Order: sequence, then structure tokens, then C-alpha cells
Amino acid sequence: MLFQNSVSKTAECTTPDNCDFFYQDHSKPDPNAKWVGPGGGPAQFYTTWSYFAIIAVSVFAAVAIPLMWKVPKLSSSKVLSTIVLAVIIGFAANSLGVAVTAQGLLDFNWKPLDPHARVAISEKWVKMLNRINLKVHLFPVLLSLALLAAVVTVPWTGSKTHLYLAACAVPVIFFFIWACVPIPVSKGSSKKTNPFNKASVVYNSPPFSIEVLQPLTIFIMALLYVYVMRGRNNTR
Repeated sequence: MLFQNSVSKTAECTTPDNCDFFYQDHSKPDPNAKWVGPGGGPAQFYTTWSYFAIIAVSVFAAVAIPLMWKVPKLSSSKVLSTIVLAVIIGFAANSLGVAVTAQGLLDFNWKPLDPHARVAISEKWVKMLNRINLKVHLFPVLLSLALLAAVVTVPWTGSKTHLYLAACAVPVIFFFIWACVPIPVSKGSSKKTNPFNKASVVYNSPPFSIEVLQPLTIFIMALLYVYVMRGRNNTR
């Protein structure tokens, strides 16, 4: 027996093909081996932009939320109060959408070099991947939930419909700005991306079912938050 298969719950495994963990007696690095993950460097990921955006919005919220309570002019202004809440809710929903979409991309981009052969991956690489996932995907989710909880009862005067539309518009505009910043289609290439193919280039042409997770999560989260969580707190 090599090792108990903890995922499939089989009692034992006898060959590498039916084991999750096994002893590797001989191995050598493959210079051509790489995980077929999203293309481009960290600054080219929408995730990176979203990560720094939610941190910036958290700082913005730390200042804006107390002002909404203490400055009647701000909370009573339909335009200003709606903009403040829309920025916070919009970026919070955006981070939740990024986290959901990332899990689909991880599954989609996990492709072996040779579908007919097993590839050994170091524990260090697996730990690194999980650490990055925790930092850039799950940490922003915690910030987003904290922000949404913080603004549940913030006083404001305005229309829920306007707030919902504005909250949805914030991440849409942010994504469009990211898409408009061109990057090389491949390393060393002089050809640049355009707003219509950047996501496909960076994330290895994911299927529509994964691409739609981002806007779908944003629209649903904003809808539930604005129309359900906020109740009738100083709104019409």
C-alpha cells in the first residue's frame, strides 16, 4: 500500500493512478512544465486591481461612514449619499464576484501537460497557491462583508432603485477601465490587447459559464443587499 486515498475514501491504493498521495522514488525537474494558469504578470490581473481597490475603499469607508452619521448635509443629500453607498456596496460586490469567479478559473486552468501521464507537484507550490488564494481572494471577501455590515444602517435619503443601479455601475466602470489598459498578448509581443479581448488573453479564454459568474454575482449581491438588507432605513 502506498497511501490511503483521502479524497475518494478508498481503503487503500496500490498504484499512482488511484492514489492522491504516494512516494516518489525518482524525480527530476521538467523545464517545460508549468501550470496553465492565467497569462500575464500580477499587475495584469483584474484580481490585483480589485484587491487594491477594496483596500482603498475600506479606507474611504472608514472616513465616509462616520461623516454620514455626523454630517446631516451629507446623509440628507440624495446624490452624495447615494454615491458614497454605491462606491462601498459596488466594490464590495465586485470583490465577492472576483472570489466566486476565481474558483471557476482555478478549475478551468488546471490542465496537465500530458493528459495521459501524471505530473508531480511540490508541496511548496501547493502551499504557495493556497496562500495567494487566501490573500487576493478570501481576504477581500472578509473586507467586503465587513463593509456591507458597516453600512446596513447608515442614514441616507434616496431611491433604492438609484442606489442599486449606481452600485452595479461602479464595478462595471472599474472593469471597463481595467479592460482599456492594454497589455502584450504574449511575452515579448508587440501586439496589444483591446477592451474586448483582454480578459480572454489574461485568463486563457475561459468559457462563458465562468465569465458570467463575475457580473452575475455582482448583480445578485447588490440586489439582495439594497432591497433586502437595508430594509426601510431612511429610504424610499
